[in-house]
Amino acid sequence: MTKEIYLIAIGFILGILFYPIIKHFIKLYLLNKIVSNKKIEQDILKEIYQSNKENKILTIDILNKKINIPTSKLLEVLGKLINLNYIYLTDNDLRLTNKGKEEAQNIIDKHRLLERYLFEKTSTDLNRIHKIADDHEHIFDEEKIQNMKNELSNRCIDPHGDILNESIYTTKKLTNLSN
Repeated sequence: MTKEIYLIAIGFILGILFYPIIKHFIKLYLLNKIVSNKKIEQDILKEIYQSNKENKILTIDILNKKINIPTSKLLEVLGKLINLNYIYLTDNDLRLTNKGKEEAQNIIDKHRLLERYLFEKTSTDLNRIHKIADDHEHIFDEEKIQNMKNELSNRCIDPHGDILNESIYTTKKLTNLSN
């Protein structure tokens, strides 16, 4: 009996000692999983937006090749986006709803704002800015976005010369800032 109590006490003490570490790793794992799913959803919306903007047909097979995730995961995410009323499928063509267009535009605006911020506030090479913005656009909340907007001298133009917060399906080019 004393041996069992001794083992229980050791287990309890180890649990208390390692709890913060275990909690931290579980939190990181869950956060990475959430961000990963959000990134996939947003990347899909951006792909559909671009295809719709160019009046191209985007089938699930074509999207699967562009996004490069397992088909089962793609179908799961597409189902979620349909349930959220962001997308619909017509004649084997993925299309955005008005709600989906707004969400996709919001994602693109965040991406461009992040590019602008990196261009103006860091010494990041212009050739790397797009990749960095693409990797990080999914994790910024509205407070961080507002802070970036407040720090920028010209919030209206991204490093490619595109106007930020452009209306759906129009692109206006200004003098390219990278030249």
